[in-house]
Amino acid sequence: MCRSDTVSIGEQNSHGAVDAFWSQLGAGHARFLRDLIDLLPVSGFIKDRDSVFVHVNTEFEHRLGGDLDPLGRRDSDFVSGELAAGFVAADRQVMEDGKPLIDFIDTQLRNDGTTSAYSTSKLPIARDDGYVIGLVAFTTEVPDAEQVGAELRTSERRYALAARASRDGIWDLDLALNEVTLSPRCCQLLELPVIAGSYRWDVVSERLGDVESARVLDALRPLRAAPSGTAEHTIELPLRDGTTRWLHLVGTAMVVGGAATRLVGSIADVTAERQREEDLRRQANRDELTGLTNRRYLMERLRRHADEGEPCSLIALDLDRFKVINDSLGHQAGDRMLLTVAARLERLLHPGETLSRLGGDEFAILVPGADPARALGLAAETVDSLGRVVRIDGLDVSSSASVGVARCSEGQSAASMLRNADIALYQAKDDGKSCVRLYSPDMGERADHELELQIRLRRAVANDEFRLHYQTIHFGNGHAVAGVEALLRWYPPEREPEPPARFLDYLERTGLIIDVGQWVIDESCRQLAEWQREYPQMGGTHLAINLSRVQFRQPTLVEDILDAIGRNGLEPSQIVIEVTETAVSEDPAAMLDALERLRAKGVRIAVDDFGVGQSSLSVLYDLPVDIVKIDRSFTSRFETGDGELLIDAILRIADSLDLDCIAEGVESAAQDAWLRAHGCRYVQGWLMSKAMPPEQVPMMYGVGLADAA
Repeated sequence: MCRSDTVSIGEQNSHGAVDAFWSQLGAGHARFLRDLIDLLPVSGFIKDRDSVFVHVNTEFEHRLGGDLDPLGRRDSDFVSGELAAGFVAADRQVMEDGKPLIDFIDTQLRNDGTTSAYSTSKLPIARDDGYVIGLVAFTTEVPDAEQVGAELRTSERRYALAARASRDGIWDLDLALNEVTLSPRCCQLLELPVIAGSYRWDVVSERLGDVESARVLDALRPLRAAPSGTAEHTIELPLRDGTTRWLHLVGTAMVVGGAATRLVGSIADVTAERQREEDLRRQANRDELTGLTNRRYLMERLRRHADEGEPCSLIALDLDRFKVINDSLGHQAGDRMLLTVAARLERLLHPGETLSRLGGDEFAILVPGADPARALGLAAETVDSLGRVVRIDGLDVSSSASVGVARCSEGQSAASMLRNADIALYQAKDDGKSCVRLYSPDMGERADHELELQIRLRRAVANDEFRLHYQTIHFGNGHAVAGVEALLRWYPPEREPEPPARFLDYLERTGLIIDVGQWVIDESCRQLAEWQREYPQMGGTHLAINLSRVQFRQPTLVEDILDAIGRNGLEPSQIVIEVTETAVSEDPAAMLDALERLRAKGVRIAVDDFGVGQSSLSVLYDLPVDIVKIDRSFTSRFETGDGELLIDAILRIADSLDLDCIAEGVESAAQDAWLRAHGCRYVQGWLMSKAMPPEQVPMMYGVGLADAA
């Protein structure tokens, strides 16, 4: 009688590992597994993932002998450590690989204490989610190893029965007869009728199809030459409903007399896994927001064109005002804008052309073919289409696109082709935006020059190649020095100094201005403190520091400025933070909070280059401003006759708002006299002084003049 019939419920519950195993399976599945083992005419048992016996049949108990209950125990409780280790190793292989071991020969213990050769098969047991929780096994004594082949040929019914406990199908191919025995699960997976005997291989081959059948045989062929190995292959099986099922086949050889006589193994349905892989592959090549192909897919296509020498053109584009739209209306509105752009661009495409979103508001279109006229025409259509108004949240939003076009040349890499299209795109932006530019070699030379400059600037930051010069700011009445403005200078080793116009823009573009700007704050505050300690005449001097709009992205900017002021013993009222009107009008929200916090601590705020932007008056009303700096372009118009009117208007506006004014670019006595007569409080320019190194600044306060005389 089997163990399940003789052990009471109370005794079963005493085995914690046994209960834990069966709790993972449904009642029907558990009952089926127990019945399966009990009905086998050979020794059979079930183990959990830790190789603990959780069920055995009468044949196994008889072979084991003795009164020791095997449930809840391991092989090491019955046999020597060496034998037990071999059993557990086979268990591990089945449960970790999730693949059956069919009729392998091992040495096992008889109930009389002697050992004999046994043919053993072990199959994994999996939960509904596919996780292997144990194995089912059956063993048959084989007195003579040469009888193994005969033993296999008489055990087909046993295979089919045992295979029903597995989620995989079991197959057995007789190489001599060219017949294959399939378990019921195997038949189900292959959509073949379940039969008691064997199928001719021709029937299975016809079901697989000529191509797939040949692939299966090619995968199994090495087993004839090297029967100790295993073979694997994934079958692509068309189903009768028109879909495709993917089956993973694993096989090994059975050897009799040194030759492979049978191939046996399993097949598992891996369609879900294959579908997940396909979905991941699709997702890896798709933009999540728009559903368009992404940068990765585009680069693969470009590489394919380059490798195969197929001519093509690449269009690169981005929106000219997307950041303003995104920041003012919010990211959801920005997303709807991008979806609209994607839809408009897709409508312009011809078959074979690929539209990709590269990130943000950047898109690219791959146009196959040798004729550049199609790419240029499509680029022009793009500018026209994206220049039309888009309605978002009830608002008519205007935008435009800048477009660059590059042709693929012989031997060109995918990366260089995308780079050329980007260079042409930025040329379009530099030329006024909302236009198309075709890449030319001279554009590449300029880009290389800019890249060299960026590399040198990064080296300059690392090697402390920057210096500060200072230009004095004077009272309009009497020309006494009121303060100094810190100005950045670059002194590359073994080169002439670089003018600010040459490098400031690149510092902003690359973000290097954040590190350099922090150094300017620290160094200028340190220098002012040193002057005041050494020269009492410089007490009360105010220091003007220019900040880039990029620096306002730093969350710690306000704290860093106040720390530099306090660390050097300065008063906040001595510091003037200068921001350009253009920067403020482009991104007022980012600056407003920081400027208000600085002003609340006593730091003064100046708007530089006032009058050259498009929203001058709104800047004065919306931001915490103390000082207006009149741009030098207005001061220089004194000679043309209209400068006086413009500056007078600015002075009146500032006076009505109780703001101080500093006139920049004062270079002549006539300019100075007019400004003084019209009440401009501060002047700055070459008439009083040029920018100078820090050691010369004290002389502007009269320090050291007597000694020099």
